[in-house]
Amino acid sequence: MTRRDFLHASALATGALLANAASAADKPKLKKAVKFGMINIKGGVKEKFELIKKLGFQGVEFDSPSN
Repeated sequence: MTRRDFLHASALATGALLANAASAADKPKLKKAVKFGMINIKGGVKEKFELIKKLGFQGVEFDSPSN
């Protein structure tokens, strides 16, 4: 491998990494969710969902009906 080939391959690899990083930066990496059973406030379901949204969670996972 010549020096020119090495520099060409390095430039291509760097360009590919930068293009991948730019597209990944647009999407959130993690989504925050909370289990519904963890919300121990008095009130109805609507109040619980309002609290979850206010705290910044993006989803709610309901408890599964298992023993």
